[in-house]
Amino acid sequence: MNGLTYIPGELERVDYKAIAVSRPKLITVLGCTGTVGSEVIRVLAHEDCAVRGILTKSNRPYPVSPQERPARISYTSADHTSVQHLSRAFMGADALFLSIGTNPEQVAIETRAIEAAQQEGVRRIVKISAPLVAEPASVEVAKWHRNIEEKLEESGLEFCNLRPYSFM
Repeated sequence: MNGLTYIPGELERVDYKAIAVSRPKLITVLGCTGTVGSEVIRVLAHEDCAVRGILTKSNRPYPVSPQERPARISYTSADHTSVQHLSRAFMGADALFLSIGTNPEQVAIETRAIEAAQQEGVRRIVKISAPLVAEPASVEVAKWHRNIEEKLEESGLEFCNLRPYSFM
C-alpha cells in the first residue's frame, strides 16, 4: 500500500524510501475541507499524484466522496495542536498544501505544520497567505501571515506563498 494504514488509535509507518521510485508524488492538504483546500483535492484527483487530505475531525465530510474518488486519494485526521499527530499525517509526503482557515490559532497551527513537515522530510510547502503581508500592513491577519511566511523562509524547505486578492 502506498499510503498510511489507519489502525484505530495508531498510524503504521510504511517504508516510503523503498517504494519511492514506483509511487506517484504524495501531496498532503492541510485544510482540505475549506473552500480552497477542497478545490485543491478535487483538482489533484485528476492529476498523476497521490493526495492525502488531513481532517481536524474524522467526522467531517470528505471534499471528494469515497464513491467518486480515485484510489490514490486518502484521508486521515490529525490533531492540529500536536506536532506528533501532524508528523504522522505527513508521513511519506513530498509536498504540503497549507490552507488553514483564518483564526486566532493560525500562527501556532501552521508553525506546528512546518515543524512536522521538517521532521518528516517533506520537501516543499505551498501556503495560502494574505495579499499584503509586508510592513506597514496593519491588519492583524496580515501580521499572522507575515509571521508564518518568515517561519517558512527560516525552515530550509522549498516553499511558495500564494497571496490571492480574491476568490471566484
